[in-house]
Amino acid sequence: MKPASAISEITVRRIEPGPAEHEFTDVLAVEEPLEIRLGFQDGTHKAISITMRTPGEDAELAAGFLFTEGIIKSPEQIKQIRHCGLKIGTGSGTHGRSGALD
Repeated sequence: MKPASAISEITVRRIEPGPAEHEFTDVLAVEEPLEIRLGFQDGTHKAISITMRTPGEDAELAAGFLFTEGIIKSPEQIKQIRHCGLKIGTGSGTHGRSGALD
């Protein structure tokens, strides 16, 4: 999966009093949701947070979140960090993002 860009260029039209209009390109920061889930040895998962972030360095963000929230005490407690994409699970057990929160 190609990493998302943290910035986006967009055309902006500035409208001021009177007949003046001015169009220009501006750069915006992109924000996207990141769901952080814990996976357990029995194959089950549990969603613990959805946070808005600028895309990039998602694994580091997830690890830091787990540490600062007291869920883990050291990096050795993390077996794997991976991007799950839009679907969670496989086959008939696949859930969309909203269904996975139940």
